[in-house]
Amino acid sequence: MFSTPTSVLNYAAEMQVDIMRLLTRLVVRLHQDVGIKLSAEEITAETTVLYNDLSRRVDNLADREEVEAVLPQLELRMRKRLAEAKSKPGSGKREAS
Repeated sequence: MFSTPTSVLNYAAEMQVDIMRLLTRLVVRLHQDVGIKLSAEEITAETTVLYNDLSRRVDNLADREEVEAVLPQLELRMRKRLAEAKSKPGSGKREAS
């Protein structure tokens, strides 16, 4: 599949970017669904939280099929955190993450 080690690294880097884009869209959509507006910095932080959670749950981040299989679970967990944060006004969303 790969002709050189550089090809492998390029593929891995592209996968990381794709995963981060996917997770960023998920973060933005879920927060919009519950009416929470995030700054760019907060979006980055929440995306990083999701990425770290994803990396703990999959064996190979370069395996798109495995990553996509875990996404519904990540979405459910974030929805629950956001619902809890919304139900406790003043507690701060960061505490729910």
